[in-house]
Amino acid sequence: MELMSNKKPVAAIVNNSKASSSAPTQLQYPANIASHSMMFSFMKYNRNKSYVEGKIINNIQLPIPQELNELYSVSYQDAELGTFGGEMLQAGLSIGDSIDNIQNTNGSKLAQAGVEGGKILQKAQDLSTSKVIGLALRRALGGISTELGGVVDLAKGNIPNPHAALLFNGINLRSHSFTWNMSPTNQKDEDNLLEIFNVLKRHMHPAARGITTSGGGDSLLTYPDEVDITFMGSSNSLYKIKRCVISSLNINQAPNGPAFHAGTGNPVYYALSMSLREVEIITRDDFINKDIST
Repeated sequence: MELMSNKKPVAAIVNNSKASSSAPTQLQYPANIASHSMMFSFMKYNRNKSYVEGKIINNIQLPIPQELNELYSVSYQDAELGTFGGEMLQAGLSIGDSIDNIQNTNGSKLAQAGVEGGKILQKAQDLSTSKVIGLALRRALGGISTELGGVVDLAKGNIPNPHAALLFNGINLRSHSFTWNMSPTNQKDEDNLLEIFNVLKRHMHPAARGITTSGGGDSLLTYPDEVDITFMGSSNSLYKIKRCVISSLNINQAPNGPAFHAGTGNPVYYALSMSLREVEIITRDDFINKDIST
């Protein structure tokens, strides 16, 4: 099968298979999996390791899930700068423009500084007016009583401008959710699927560790394992996924109602739902480089 995306996770698989005396365990469902599939490569948590250096423990290959949703989100917050906040913002912008004009001038920077300094002084003088005093009094009245402030507004026919603004807070770590409907048709596929369920549960949970020299006890919990996700046999048009951790796992053993094999008593149908969280944020540079697995 040809790997067409997420180049570094693929390189990690190849390099570790060559360098490691024991190759990572390979599990797949079904045995006759199609050319288009997803590879989940698990490794121990280590923030100091790159993709290539991370030692892969297990590879799990599954079919393409029912849906592939490419989701992005950034965080913004509504805010009110307040009556004077808006004025201060405009003054700050003017000062910033003046500094830029001084830095970018081709002539005497000292002469340009004098010109821009005069503009800044004029801005300060514009704020030192009776209207500023009036706004300050109105703000004080509002602090004493909302109703009293409202009476003044009604009489004057205006209100203090709250100067609503949208503040950028940062980038949200992306989440991914995948769902598969599965029905093993032979014993090998059934055994592999049950083993895959167990391995997924093992990788998403921490281990308990003690703080004694013998290592006994459960005072500490290790970070769960991380996973690289690779679309196999797919073109570069499919979206890229950064390194993740499994945040939730739901194994429905009766998605179509109770149905069990007569011989083994195992369910006939399974529905697997997996949610993952990326451990690194995405920035604009990721789209310039075309490969966010770097």
